[in-house]
Formats: sequence, structure tokens, C-alpha cells
Amino acid sequence: RASVSEGPAWGDDPPTYSCVEVCALIFGAVDNANYHCSTTRNNIDNMGWYDEYGGANICTEPFAENFQSDYPAYTQDGAISAYVSDHGCELENFCSLEKAE
Repeated sequence: RASVSEGPAWGDDPPTYSCVEVCALIFGAVDNANYHCSTTRNNIDNMGWYDEYGGANICTEPFAENFQSDYPAYTQDGAISAYVSDHGCELENFCSLEKAE
């Protein structure tokens, strides 16, 4: 699991991350495997919680697990990330690993 607010401080201008990128960052990239995200512990819904710089989406609506912000860094209004310490979003994204056969 990865809480959105466990990410780097917004004032440090961190990169924006999708939920699956956060999983790989925290748990490590694995050859021939894909991460999936979920907003609940027991059901993979392929969604993730995100925070938005200066915007209305402050962990209110989940986005797709592979959602990519229009901005590469969390430095301006509209930047969205699944891993940033900004508004105290304690919602958790759950990571699961799917190995290729």
C-alpha cells in the first residue's frame, strides 16, 4: 500500500506519478510483471487516489491507475500525482503484482 501523502513534499517540486509508477518506485520494478492499483484492499479496481496542485481534485475522485498528468512536475495548477505530500491526503493506493506467463 502507498498513501498519497507519503510522497515527497509539494514544495520540493517532485515529479508527478501515476499509481502504477508509485508501486514500481516503492516496491521495485520486476521483470516480466505489471503492477495494478486499487482504491480498496480486497478488490482490484484499476483506479488510484491522486492529489492535484491548486485544484479541485484533492483525493475526491479516483483516476485510472496509469493516469499521467499533463505536467511532468508537481509545480503548477492542474498538476496531478498519486504520490505527493500536499493536502494531507491519507487515502491509500493498494498495489498488486501480475506476473507474465
